[in-house]
Amino acid sequence: MIRGIVSLIGVLALSLCAACSGGNPSTESRATQSATSPVASPTAGPAGSPSPASNPLVLAEGNTGSGIDWRFVVQPGDPVCAQLRRTNDAGDFLVCDEDSEQDFNGDERLRYAFGGLNEEQVPKFVIGITAPEVAKVVIDVPSGQPPEAETVASSQAPGRRFFVVQLAPEPAQEVQAVRGLNNEGRTVAGFRLGPPDEEPSPHRTG
Repeated sequence: MIRGIVSLIGVLALSLCAACSGGNPSTESRATQSATSPVASPTAGPAGSPSPASNPLVLAEGNTGSGIDWRFVVQPGDPVCAQLRRTNDAGDFLVCDEDSEQDFNGDERLRYAFGGLNEEQVPKFVIGITAPEVAKVVIDVPSGQPPEAETVASSQAPGRRFFVVQLAPEPAQEVQAVRGLNNEGRTVAGFRLGPPDEEPSPHRTG
């Protein structure tokens, strides 16, 4: 009798221990999956290299295809300026949203500047600051596909949009106009460029 009672107690003890160690299978499975599943991390560029997605002062960045890396940045203030910088060497130029001795275009809705980032000034760029409704800037040239670029905005300079357009170095072509287009494709700002001895004039809109 005593041996039977001892045996029964042993069986009950083993059953209780098995229930304690087993736990809740579904809870244990979820905890394991949570600990081992990969977590998506933000995409990051090279160390120390801010991108337009992570830095509101960086408007755009790129490469000329000839070994020149560049970055287009906004400089908040009064006036607001936009600068194209060479990132792997010296070289930059800028345009500001203000009247100046060099500003003869007569249209405050689009200001632009031509320049380059090397001694040869090739390739050339057109950079500028324009009105909020300008979605794209097109550079009219005598032949071929006109270079163009969409405008970009920055939270650091509300009420303005910015653009940078790279011009093909070969064959070099004379710029005939700089035009700002709205979302419907209408010209809403811009300038016609005549001979070098003539001042640029506001482009016809519509």
